[in-house]
Amino acid sequence: MPEVELPLPCEAYVGDEAFIFASYAHKDGPSVFPEIRFLHACGYRIWYDEGIDPGNEWPEEIAKAISKAAIFVVFISPNAVESNNVRNEINFALNAHKPFLAIYVTPTELPPGLQLRMGDIQAVFRFQMTQDSYRRKLEKVLPKSCVASLALFCESLWESLLDKQRPASFFFGAAHNSAEDRQMVAAWDLQAAAGLLSYFAAYRFSVSLEPPVFSPETVVGRTVGVRRTFAEDYIEAIRAHLRGKNAIVFGTADYNPVTEVLLGDLQNVNSEQLFQTSPFSSTCPGVVFAYRKWPYDRMHRAHAGRFFCRQDNSAGCAPVAGFQVDGTTRRFERSLASQDIASNEFQIMAHLLFANNPYTAENPKDHVVILGGLDGVSTYALSVLLTGQLGDREAASPVVHEIAKGIRKWQESRDNFVGVEMIVSAQVKNAQALLFDAQQVSCCQIMPDTLRLLPRAH
Repeated sequence: MPEVELPLPCEAYVGDEAFIFASYAHKDGPSVFPEIRFLHACGYRIWYDEGIDPGNEWPEEIAKAISKAAIFVVFISPNAVESNNVRNEINFALNAHKPFLAIYVTPTELPPGLQLRMGDIQAVFRFQMTQDSYRRKLEKVLPKSCVASLALFCESLWESLLDKQRPASFFFGAAHNSAEDRQMVAAWDLQAAAGLLSYFAAYRFSVSLEPPVFSPETVVGRTVGVRRTFAEDYIEAIRAHLRGKNAIVFGTADYNPVTEVLLGDLQNVNSEQLFQTSPFSSTCPGVVFAYRKWPYDRMHRAHAGRFFCRQDNSAGCAPVAGFQVDGTTRRFERSLASQDIASNEFQIMAHLLFANNPYTAENPKDHVVILGGLDGVSTYALSVLLTGQLGDREAASPVVHEIAKGIRKWQESRDNFVGVEMIVSAQVKNAQALLFDAQQVSCCQIMPDTLRLLPRAH
């Protein structure tokens, strides 16, 4: 039977910063490539022999790479200990007094010569460990200097969702402003898309900008209430438009109708409830939705109510806003509209969701990503976070790693779950400066008990 060529786990690192040298037996590609891919997904710069240019002298290139590496990591297996190349690399690294880590991918007895050389070398027994315990162990033993920039780590996050050879489709909402007689797209959503577009171009992701999707009220020329038969056709048209695409959706459910339809289908909400005015309710199990205090006819004259962005009719007149997650509210007492966003620091809350495209069941590689929240600044803050531009890198790194961990957890259990969602909180120092300086966003965190997997409908 001819040998099947394995897809490479990642590009080998090229550059002058600290990196990991990975040594392995080529026969172990099927078991080692996932480990290299995992290291890369955890944000480590890693070199393996894919990084040798054709025509270069193989032993010379290997020796140079080991000499420059911050740590030598060998993946131990019966094939590895029988490989002359692996044994030569081990001996060269030990003779050069390189920091050394042996990762056992399968139970392996070292031959006497290697036992003598590697007797007191630090080892990790991968085959005995869970993914989480393995990751925690690596964080302790691998040099922090080998961790790539946050922007580079975000690339591995996006690579887990998007195929660089296929375009990611950007979706915006739009409405008609009757006072100005203009068609409007939310400025912050465009700002978020511009940041992500620039980032994708730098990291060689392909992008397609979709035409704005107008709210149903705009299409039928009303501000409140949508005829049910029209709404059914409208919802089906949005589904057809998303079919077969990797979609990135910008904006809250009240500004972007694509968000409303996608959330409905991913959260198993009856489509008859979409694009209808829904009063705030304290019990809505299994669904995440946003709420605001003000009536919609005062706040957003171009929009009727939405299932996933509701009016809070509870007693009291304080301007509050927030999210409800499984019947539990997450709110902050001073909503964006009550804060002096021109000069003061203020809090935002954003809704982030990654999922399989529900309209392309035959292709599990098609995904949707929703960058939403309570306002356009929330959408923009998510794009800043997911492109590694957050002002406080120390604060951002744990959040981005938690997001990546949530994506991995979902992807490892696709049979039972269609996606993962979470509520992200952040501080914005100054909204006006934010237009020109993404580092105005800081102090991001995933709000407690809001990272959750979306169950598959049965």
